[in-house]
Amino acid sequence: ENKKPEVNIFDSNSTIDTSSIKLENEFGLMFSNLDGFNVIFKKQRNHNTYRRISILAASSTYNFIKGDDNSSLNFSLGITSGFEKRKPLRNNVYFYYGVEVALSFNNLSNSNNVRFIRINPGLRIPIGSFIKLNNNFKLGIELQPSIYSTFEIRSGDLSRIIPISLNASNNYADIFVTYAW
Repeated sequence: ENKKPEVNIFDSNSTIDTSSIKLENEFGLMFSNLDGFNVIFKKQRNHNTYRRISILAASSTYNFIKGDDNSSLNFSLGITSGFEKRKPLRNNVYFYYGVEVALSFNNLSNSNNVRFIRINPGLRIPIGSFIKLNNNFKLGIELQPSIYSTFEIRSGDLSRIIPISLNASNNYADIFVTYAW
């Protein structure tokens, strides 16, 4: 006879043995457009909670206008850290939500020796869904409503750190693929 464990949610001494649950790790790529991507790592903490760390690996643009001495180079780098909770919807389809703290840096410089460094601390709420393609691969979509502030350092002068904005955004959806082991 296969007996399921009984759990009384009102009894603080009632527990489920989770020692037999294999905790999962995930590694993947997240794309929101063609000029940048995120590398994401997730580590399962318990049966439905995951720790998330994401690094904005590449986002850069170079503008050169022939005959114009005002070419520019922009580069961004960022990191987020937080957690997500997952809920199964159907067979192999999941919904998740979470919270992350974010920090990004943008370096903007041009040929006229004008340089700005922007520092963007923020808070993001990842909300998404994914499908398990098999035991290892997942494909999904994620929205990231966020609130963040922007501080600017002009031409390397650290004495002039200027708060320039407080923003809220969710102007894109990310598509991701992860590998689990």
